[in-house]
Amino acid sequence: MLTPCPECGEQVSDKAYSCPHCGYPLTKTKPPLRPPKRMRLPNGFGRITKLSGRNLRKPYRVMVTVGKDENGRPIGKILKPNGYFATYNEAYQALTEYNRSPYDLTQSITMNELFEKWFKEYKEKVTEKRAKDMERCWSYCSSIHGMDITLVRTRTIKELLASLDKTEQVKTWSKGIISMMFDYAVEYEYLSRNCVKDIKSSEKKTQTEAAHRIFTDEEFEFIVENKDVPPYDMIYVQCYTGMRPNELCSVTINRINMSDWYIIGGSKTDAGRDRMIPLHENIRSIIQRKYNEAFVDGRKTLFGIGYKGYYNHFKEVFPEHKPHDSRKHFITRAKKAGMDEYAIKLIVGHAIADLTESVYTERDIVWLHRELAKLP
Repeated sequence: MLTPCPECGEQVSDKAYSCPHCGYPLTKTKPPLRPPKRMRLPNGFGRITKLSGRNLRKPYRVMVTVGKDENGRPIGKILKPNGYFATYNEAYQALTEYNRSPYDLTQSITMNELFEKWFKEYKEKVTEKRAKDMERCWSYCSSIHGMDITLVRTRTIKELLASLDKTEQVKTWSKGIISMMFDYAVEYEYLSRNCVKDIKSSEKKTQTEAAHRIFTDEEFEFIVENKDVPPYDMIYVQCYTGMRPNELCSVTINRINMSDWYIIGGSKTDAGRDRMIPLHENIRSIIQRKYNEAFVDGRKTLFGIGYKGYYNHFKEVFPEHKPHDSRKHFITRAKKAGMDEYAIKLIVGHAIADLTESVYTERDIVWLHRELAKLP
């Protein structure tokens, strides 16, 4: 029924709380406050149900959509490893995180179980010493060994690395191990993404600390004069192969082709691993001698020294340089000599962005030798 407003005289409903024309209050009773509406979950996102009739500490159950039945209706499964929550907001956050990074609910394993699966394949590709180093680093990460892999987040890894009372090298290796484990988990569909790759180093190196510089002509001439004496022999080889210091130390004699003069080696990236590295004629005598020594001594690696030992010897003879400088020296000389850009990238293990070159072009060892021969 319509009645006139006492204030403005306009017709209003007798059930109105205030006049819609002038705002004059028509009743002293305040309208009941409605509970705020929750956002509707998108189709296929899952559902959150509040279980009633029982005194539950965590009444909100989260169901995720894992597919559809023959009638097109969604098939739901309880979120694992934890599908019940105390509040709706907690349940909504868990459901959101799952949909951001879905995982197979039937393949929930711990971090240590994942390590064992990954390490079984990894140790077949590296030296025995390297495998032991990685195993030791993993033992330092015991705080996450029992965690379900689906619960490990970027902040989890950050907190772990911050808590390690070890050297920066150990922390770097530990981060690398977990990243490789997660790459394995993504490959075998335990996870959909590698959260370790979201971690960025918080410590920015200064330009002086990060810079690498090539050898001067006098320094390189001194290396040439002493190329048959350790550690100059390794430095000399590095200046003609562009290998990373750890790659050079990890070269095994079973991956050296002495007839076609090349090494299969490398690490760090997809482009760097298991690449074909031609051996310049200037370093073949050193490779042959070290190969014979390794065969007689029964050692697996060409030079029989680890990265730490090589680093210490390098700094003794060139305290102002870093072992990585030899790699930069090679790349700089290669460009000055007019070597093909793709040949340089293939030899040093840099990624090639050009699709035609990286996918549709085959480059053999003969071509790499021809380009490498341009070095003086």
